[in-house]
Amino acid sequence: TIGMTGYQYRATATNSCGTSTASAAAILIVTGCTPTGNLTTSSNDYISNVTYNTLNNTTAGSGSGYAVYPPTGSQTTSVQAGSTYTFSLSVGAGTLTHGAGVWIDFNHNGSYADAGEFFLVSNSISPSTTTTVSIAIPSGATTGYTDMRVRYAYGITVTSSMSCTMSGTYGETEEIIVTTLQRVLESVKESGMDYEKSFMANVFIDATYNDIEGFQLYFNNNFVY
Repeated sequence: TIGMTGYQYRATATNSCGTSTASAAAILIVTGCTPTGNLTTSSNDYISNVTYNTLNNTTAGSGSGYAVYPPTGSQTTSVQAGSTYTFSLSVGAGTLTHGAGVWIDFNHNGSYADAGEFFLVSNSISPSTTTTVSIAIPSGATTGYTDMRVRYAYGITVTSSMSCTMSGTYGETEEIIVTTLQRVLESVKESGMDYEKSFMANVFIDATYNDIEGFQLYFNNNFVY
């Protein structure tokens, strides 16, 4: 991820058919492990809604128990580093109590084990209810597309170590992509008056071509990779 808008980005891909160059903006999203356990929604143990800032995603449960949502429309949002937002989880009409947690890969390293990346929603969630918690975005969070994993599980006491594996059967996991914006403030003296300038930037590079044999990336016409 490179954080600066207003510059030209060019990628060149090469395979046996030749070379193609494109300058269109695209996406590289770093996600973590594929979740296992508690991935069956057949007993209505599913996530019915996630609301987080302007994100408002209502679903009826995925058949596989694991859903990945693209960063478009109401299925995504932009949050600012250093700010706190309310996270709301609504669930289906299962039975008994459930646990739920949120993992956010703030530093984009593909791991949810780093300090401050886990948020417990609750371990006493009743069916057909809504639970809210506060999620604080670290001031040093990496800008750009950020993976947020939500896990909801029947009969499980959810802990920070369960981002990848759980021992149960019923529940659902959702992979949601949000955009982290870094707010940089400059105090500038101009015409005898102090004022602040805020800059927000995020740029995403795509490498989703098939059968790539070579790849080149340029930032402002300078070779990067």
